[in-house]
Amino acid sequence: MWRREGAAIVLTVAAVALVIVAGELTYDSFREGPPPNASSFQLENVTGSLGATFARGAPQAFGFNGSTVLVTGVVGDPASSTIPFPLLGAFGGVPASAPPRNLSTDVAGLFHGGDTLGIGWNGSAWVITGEAAWSSDAGGAAAAWSDGVWTNLTPELRPFFGGAGGIWFDGWNGSSWLFGGQSDSGAALVSLRGSSVQDFSSQIPNNRPDHWIQFLQWNGTAWLVSGQGTLGVLTGSRYLDLEPQSPFGGGGAFAADWNGSRWLVGGGEPAVVAFLDGTRFVPGPRLPATFSWWVSAITWDGRGWYIGGEGSSASSAYDAALVYFDAATGVVVDLSALLPGAFAGGQIQFAGLAPFEGKSAVLLIGQGGLHPSATELGPSTGAAATVVRP
Repeated sequence: MWRREGAAIVLTVAAVALVIVAGELTYDSFREGPPPNASSFQLENVTGSLGATFARGAPQAFGFNGSTVLVTGVVGDPASSTIPFPLLGAFGGVPASAPPRNLSTDVAGLFHGGDTLGIGWNGSAWVITGEAAWSSDAGGAAAAWSDGVWTNLTPELRPFFGGAGGIWFDGWNGSSWLFGGQSDSGAALVSLRGSSVQDFSSQIPNNRPDHWIQFLQWNGTAWLVSGQGTLGVLTGSRYLDLEPQSPFGGGGAFAADWNGSRWLVGGGEPAVVAFLDGTRFVPGPRLPATFSWWVSAITWDGRGWYIGGEGSSASSAYDAALVYFDAATGVVVDLSALLPGAFAGGQIQFAGLAPFEGKSAVLLIGQGGLHPSATELGPSTGAAATVVRP
């Protein structure tokens, strides 16, 4: 993956309507509907709205606070000799209050020689995480942004994400921040509440230098923590290790979302998704054969799951992949052929709900051009699209 190296049986069950309350997904009423097909979805290329130009780079994640979308990323890839440079783009909500903006120069000093990867919103401030290097000093970096003012959080967090490490993801649970990433010792997991820092890394069993945390998500009572060689649930200050029963054998778990009753978790390679019921994994929907490499994006829209990542196509051994799993019917709809050309030879890196152009849309970000052929690594470029299911 970029970050760290960087047909169907119809079931008669009810679907659930989506309600957004204080930024969280809840359930409203049950409804039934016909099984979807590809023509039920509208995909639109919005790469030009990202704010920053992700040439020879890639967006990594985004956050939405109800009025603004902030997109994190990096310029410079394995095919380039360019020193990594952090990218931060912004565009307005709907209706757009301002044109897209490139905020990369704002964070250049805070993430020097590195990148911005994670992003979270706590109701009053953004916290952006990643990695940075000053001479021989390298490791995790973080900064908060509120009302145009930047606050450097790196001094508090760098001791826990030092060496060749970084802070790959962050999230807010209503009272404290949780940061996940990597240090020289392996996966690192740290919380920040006010000025109080708590390190949970020692609770991760069998931790080693080639393990890291790539994804965190809060479901209202606990954190799902996932990455390479690391998979578990953090409740309060207690970490429950789920790695021994992980179905993501060849790699790790890189994406998940919560539908109000259980998680759908995805990873690879090979690409696979599974439901997490309590502490037990249950096989998820079967992905198309062309969805072959890994799952790196999952989003619940109230009726089903968008699942994105990297697969293959008739023209390339590597290509972006996207399916929709309809909860009401059990149908898996392959949407890969509808992705804009900007994603060709690349992957979907991240997805989430973000109203766009007056529509209730799912925003997809990632890159194209990373794999122009089975043996070639190319100069990737950023890509973004919205998906609307009328």
